[in-house]
Parts: sequence; structure tokens; C-alpha cells
Amino acid sequence: MECMILDCGGAKYYVDKTLIEGFLGEPKLFVVPGSGESVAGISLYQGCPVMYYKFAGAQSEQGAEAGRCGIILRGDGRWLRGVVGTVSGESSVPETELCPVYPGVWELQSDSIK
Repeated sequence: MECMILDCGGAKYYVDKTLIEGFLGEPKLFVVPGSGESVAGISLYQGCPVMYYKFAGAQSEQGAEAGRCGIILRGDGRWLRGVVGTVSGESSVPETELCPVYPGVWELQSDSIK
């Protein structure tokens, strides 16, 4: 699978390039009251709302930080979903070596066994 590598909260995640709708440099995220710990915040991309998620154990990703990027993934047409972190490169990784953590986002199986 062709992936973008995303550093997030001290962990590396692999984002399926075929599902990427766009990128947003240093996104300004707004807190969603009552949304739970898995939601980093919400923003707009080309007039469409994007709900950004964070992963279990990841540090807080709210607010703009230098070098952060929002990777926006395709949704159902009414909304988009995204993840926030620092893009550190690209990679081609066999799916057999990956473990899904979120639709379109993976981690190496060796990293998921802790």
C-alpha cells in the first residue's frame, strides 16, 4: 500500500494515499464540546466540515503548532474526516505488515504490539 507517514503523539501512522482528499498546513482546530477524547477538533476545508481525530495515547493535538499538517480523508460528501500530525515521508508497505487503527489509517503490526 502506498502511504504517507504521519508522526502523531510520538507514534508513526501510515495513511492510505488513495483516500487522501487534501492537506491543510497548520490547521486551526476548534474544540467540539462533549465530543470525547478521540476528537481533536473540527475545521473547514473548501466549505466542508472536517472532523479531526486523534489516536489512543496520542498527545493533545489542539491549536496550531509549527510543522503540523491536517491530512483530510474522503468522507460521504457531506463531511470529511482528518488526522493531524507531522508528515515525515512516504512509504510503500505491504498490507500484511499493517494493522488498522482508523479507516484509512494504519500502524505497523510491530508497533501495535506493546
